[in-house]
Amino acid sequence: MNSNNNIEQKIKELTKNINKWNKEYYDLSSPSVSDAKYDLEIRKLEILEQEYPQFIQKDSPTKKVGGKVVPSLKEFSHNKPMLSLAKAHSENDILKFIQNTQNNINKTVTYSLEPKIDGVSISLHYNDGILVRAVTRGTGLVGSDVTHNIKEIQNIPKFLNYKQDLEVRGEIYFPKSEFNKLNQERLANNEKLFANPRNAASGSIQQLDSANLKNRNLLSIIYDIVDPNKLNLKLQTDVIAKLKELSFAVNPYVKEGKNFEDIWSSILEFKKNKDSFDYESDGFVLKVNQLDLWDLYGQTAKFPKHAIAFKFETEEKNSIIKNIIPTVGRSGKISYIAEINPINLLQTTVQRATLHNADFIKNMNINIGDEVSIIKSGEIIPKITGIKNKNTKGYYQKNLNCPSCGYKLIHLNNLVDQFCINKTCKEKLKKQLMHFVSKNALDIETLAEKNIEFLFDKGLLSDFLSLFNLHNYRSLILSYEGFKETKVDKIINAIQESRIKTPFYKVFYGLGIKHVGLKVAQLLSGKLNNFKEFLSIDLSELESINTIGPAIIKELDIYRKENKQLLIQLDNVFIYLNKMEKDTQKLLGLTFAITGKLANPRSYYQKLILDNGGQFSASINKNLSYLITNESSSSSKYIKATELGVKIITELEFLKLLK
Repeated sequence: MNSNNNIEQKIKELTKNINKWNKEYYDLSSPSVSDAKYDLEIRKLEILEQEYPQFIQKDSPTKKVGGKVVPSLKEFSHNKPMLSLAKAHSENDILKFIQNTQNNINKTVTYSLEPKIDGVSISLHYNDGILVRAVTRGTGLVGSDVTHNIKEIQNIPKFLNYKQDLEVRGEIYFPKSEFNKLNQERLANNEKLFANPRNAASGSIQQLDSANLKNRNLLSIIYDIVDPNKLNLKLQTDVIAKLKELSFAVNPYVKEGKNFEDIWSSILEFKKNKDSFDYESDGFVLKVNQLDLWDLYGQTAKFPKHAIAFKFETEEKNSIIKNIIPTVGRSGKISYIAEINPINLLQTTVQRATLHNADFIKNMNINIGDEVSIIKSGEIIPKITGIKNKNTKGYYQKNLNCPSCGYKLIHLNNLVDQFCINKTCKEKLKKQLMHFVSKNALDIETLAEKNIEFLFDKGLLSDFLSLFNLHNYRSLILSYEGFKETKVDKIINAIQESRIKTPFYKVFYGLGIKHVGLKVAQLLSGKLNNFKEFLSIDLSELESINTIGPAIIKELDIYRKENKQLLIQLDNVFIYLNKMEKDTQKLLGLTFAITGKLANPRSYYQKLILDNGGQFSASINKNLSYLITNESSSSSKYIKATELGVKIITELEFLKLLK
């Protein structure tokens, strides 16, 4: 049977099965397969029909009146977190990384050097050799499903010769030549220009209509296989070679370094030539080449310890300081910003640069009117690195009072930073509310910062709770210029929807408690279902959670003592999406890892673990309670778990723990 006959037969089989499942689900209310299985199979059918339209069956379940409709972007949990990398900016940082990764290692350690593409991170999932899902990094734990757009990128294979499940990761980027062409077209059409290739790539792949991508010519570079052990790969350079063999686009400038001299020489060579390449690169990624060492090094809540990103600091120009402005952050910390004559750095117009704090200004002897050197290396606000020409006498004197409320500024715990400790400081409250509605918290996109500023100034917003009374002022808000009915209703509806769609951990994160980032909030929600439980729990119980130490416990204790009434009222506002009763905490105090192929996706088991009070670990360590796997495996996780005496259980045995 030739390959076309195989494809036709596969389409017929999928069509028959899915039509049968549709009847079971819609007519008989008795589905025989899980939603996950159904979604996977229909995705396969859609892809095959797109590639081989001559084999589409008359009764195809994918047919829709009016053509194919792409739904809103859905969230998808990553089987393994997509962590960012710790940053290095100097030779010393690279040297320190090499020393740290060689300490107490009784084998030769080499390194993989890969140019860092300034694009959008993506995870590609293949099942039976078919691309079935593409997911953005998102929060690192949960991303957006952008499969419909990724299929329009020509150098991403839709089919692989490798017929087992495979997840690979890489970067989607806009070639510089295509980006310039796109902006020229937008200029001719009087459309807003994209600021840089990365923004253009990000905006492109997150559109609902994939037709817009067909003429944008995005490309990809793939650099990671999520589970390289099942392919018997030992080195990161082997991973790159295997990806190339599987027809993925890889970076041709990947090199192996044996020592600091090798590595630094390669970095300098690439830095000298990088502008001639057709992609934006802001540095190099340095990885330990030996894959079996990665789990041994472990990771922090944010970064793996086996890799580091060296960032080029190549764009530096001079400008005159026109003004110095003190600003107040949500913690009350005072930062100083320099307004400068506009300059262009890294394809962006720069009019502001950070001066950090008053001590920085004093030590640099900086004042209004001085010509300073400014460097941009990827951050939103560029840095001032020194004085080019000292045009004035002395330095800018620090503020003694808060620029917002006039309260006397203090230094907390002998820190160099100044703080406003006035709890009613308007600027602090604004920034706190901006954080509360941000993407990783309540995610109220319609309530932009300028709207919060305006409504605060009008007295309609004052704190977290005032947000949920805003609907009472609808008529008044409609009377303000720029607040049309559609806009106002979108804001009010989004606020009300957040009350029932926001998981508890996101509300917890939104409070902005010191040391409580998104990852810590998720860990806490494994033990806590609401703020009532947070107020009553003996905080020492939380120390059993991995990464929750004395510093976090101290801040949690301070916050709940000072904000008891607020926390009680927030429980009355929210109906938490992941609310759990105590009798579902069957895995409380237990930590699980997973390796090998299971009947359902790993995200399914991750959710079961978290929903039942357990913790999920991406790596093997001595604190692990169980490793879940269905086979006697030669994977590094299985071997390490055996060495550490971690109990290994099957998928079925895990499910029995929940009964």
